[in-house]
Amino acid sequence: MPVYALPSLLSWIFFLGLGVFVLTRNLKHTINLSFSVGIFGMAIFECSLFFLLLTKNFLWTKMALFGACLIPGSIAIFSLSFSREAYQASVRQWKWVIGAIFGFSLWFLYLGFSGALLTKTSQMSFSHFEVYKIQQPGIYFLIFQILCLLFILHNLENTYRSASQDVRWKIKYLILGIFSASFFHLFLIGFMLLYRIVRVEYFVAEAIIMIISGMFIVFSLVRHRLMDTDVFVSRQVVYNSFVLFIAGTYLITIALIGYLVKYHFIQQGVTQFLVAEVFMYVALIGMSVLLLSEEIRRRIELYISKHFYKHKYEYDEVWIAFTRQIGSMVSLDDLLPQLCQSIQEIVNTDRVFIFLHDDASHRLVLRESSIVSPKPFAISMESELIHYFRKTLTPCVDVNLFKTSETLHALYSEQQELFETLEIFLCAPLRIKDHFIGIIAIGAERTNEPYSHEDYDLLHTIGIQAASAILNANLTENLSQARSLETFHKFAAFILHDLKNAVQNLSFVVQNAPDYLDEPEFRQDAIKTIADTVTRMNTMITRLSSVPEKLELHLTEVAIEPFIQDTLKKSKVSKMNQIKIQVELAEPVFSTLLDYHYFQSVLINLLSNAAESITADHGTIVLRAARRDVDQTVEFSVSDNGSGISQDQLMTLFTPFKSTKAKGLGIGLYQCKTIVEAHKGKIYVESEEGQGTTFRIELPLMQQNPLV
Repeated sequence: MPVYALPSLLSWIFFLGLGVFVLTRNLKHTINLSFSVGIFGMAIFECSLFFLLLTKNFLWTKMALFGACLIPGSIAIFSLSFSREAYQASVRQWKWVIGAIFGFSLWFLYLGFSGALLTKTSQMSFSHFEVYKIQQPGIYFLIFQILCLLFILHNLENTYRSASQDVRWKIKYLILGIFSASFFHLFLIGFMLLYRIVRVEYFVAEAIIMIISGMFIVFSLVRHRLMDTDVFVSRQVVYNSFVLFIAGTYLITIALIGYLVKYHFIQQGVTQFLVAEVFMYVALIGMSVLLLSEEIRRRIELYISKHFYKHKYEYDEVWIAFTRQIGSMVSLDDLLPQLCQSIQEIVNTDRVFIFLHDDASHRLVLRESSIVSPKPFAISMESELIHYFRKTLTPCVDVNLFKTSETLHALYSEQQELFETLEIFLCAPLRIKDHFIGIIAIGAERTNEPYSHEDYDLLHTIGIQAASAILNANLTENLSQARSLETFHKFAAFILHDLKNAVQNLSFVVQNAPDYLDEPEFRQDAIKTIADTVTRMNTMITRLSSVPEKLELHLTEVAIEPFIQDTLKKSKVSKMNQIKIQVELAEPVFSTLLDYHYFQSVLINLLSNAAESITADHGTIVLRAARRDVDQTVEFSVSDNGSGISQDQLMTLFTPFKSTKAKGLGIGLYQCKTIVEAHKGKIYVESEEGQGTTFRIELPLMQQNPLV
């Protein structure tokens, strides 16, 4: 085997193994499938070149063409899907382009196998390598390859530029490998278009360069475990089209050299050296530096912004992106790091500091920063800097002007340690109208470009928007705390009301003990009342120790008739001689799902209210329960012939802490309404002054335990 065939053999084995490795990572993922097909196409191409160098059989050029036709479509899909969050949308958006690439690939494959792309010549290069002439369809095939490469490089550059710093570090060597291989193929295609011939020795160097480029790809895949990283691709047309500018410049340069050769301004040998050695080397090194240097990338963007745009920033894009990034943050723990990251990306700085007011110390404390602070810093609210930011509508934000200006130098002297230690260049207030909540500060721009008035205005505006977001986050946290406190107070009020009823039961026993203590029946009833009260109080203590966010029911199937009888025994009303209680059950035997304790407290409360409304010597309370099969509900009602309720009082009857009684807490009916609604029911009241009141409860008829 000749030595010059060895690179193609190694390249074939290398790409075959790489394709298997990528495919086995995830057999079902679009990224892995598309990338592995492209790599297998490269392996077929290198295999064909190896046998072409060994046998010089023209058939292997057709097999090489087969491998070359597999690459464009599959790598195009990979370039649209690799490291993107919603790659399916990108693929759908470019589906017609992808379809056209596959269609043209099949057409050129057919032309290649029919012998319409290349013809064999009798020439031999260096007495070892064959030379093939490119036919006109072959020219079109090479142009098609150039367009596909530009499409792929453009997509990958979009992915790289839109990625975060961490993701860029992971994918940069893979991007570098694909870019270097692509630019070398652009060089080869340009050379073939220039002379309209294919010299087989080109592909000896091509095999070596493909192995080197593949090493970069393997390094990224193995070390950083790629194929699992997602980024969002932005639409900055000018920045994203920079790769097209580089490729266009390269092709124009090749064409210019071709015309110089054609008209004999330079010799062919000089051209080969110039293009094949110097220009290619400079192009690859330049591309590597461009991809790996954030400073150069930023300088290019600044140059474009300065010389092609009126303003430094695309304010609408910046503002939309900034608002989206911080808009969904509802807590300070999430908001402040996102603010730092967003400002870093917008202003292109490594140093961002956020100082917020601390109520306890009445100072501004460093709450968040993009770097680790060497020491804790705080700014007194009585300092000159805070006073200046508070009283000035549009304050100066440039720390250098603080230092050089006579009128503002006192501000710099006061906070000199802070400015110099943290290397702060700009600082602006976090303020909405007269509400001052803190300061936002940034360090130098990454490229050391001096800040301008556009940066000052942008930082002012960001400060206003950030202050609004911070206030909203504070309000959300305060509201959450207030809701928790409200829940506790509500639950405590319920406990207090139950405790009041328990005390009344005990009070009733104490009041009657002197007259009836000797009677066995009274003692037995008193012991049972005390035992029930102790049980209820223990239950209250348990529930108060773990306050739930909402009322939690424990539903059990309850037989209504014994439930009502037990409720009457536990109510003090049944022991009042002046009040007659009538129980009306439309259907004696039926049951439904209830929280026994809670719903019993509702009926006891309604019975107590009914008894208290009866001021005459005698009164009647009617307790009704009925099942309605028509609408599958259970209806309870408590009616009395007491004093009734006025219309004004009916309007606020279920409002907490508003009672119709002189010594009432205003909790009982509110508690009843809450419990009934927790049962998915409704409570109604009908009353007329001097005639009496009826409370009616409707509950859904449930006979199987639902989810509560």
